[in-house]
Amino acid sequence: MDSKTARIRALNDELRQNFAGGIAVMTPGIAALGAEAVARIVKTVAVLDDFCHAHDPLEEHDFGEFDEDGHRDIVKIDYYD
Repeated sequence: MDSKTARIRALNDELRQNFAGGIAVMTPGIAALGAEAVARIVKTVAVLDDFCHAHDPLEEHDFGEFDEDGHRDIVKIDYYD
């Protein structure tokens, strides 16, 4: 992995794990699940480490997905320079 990819990956991990260095947004559908569900989802996003090549071909940790209470949740991070 080159240094640019490593830096993007580190920034994406920092945002996902600590909500630092960027802006986090959730869809109205996630918000409508209620505070307890949102708290569980936020914790799941923070520890997400299942980045397969099909979803993360550039190894930037900018896309992930997981199941939460029978729903498929997607995490997407966009970087703007």
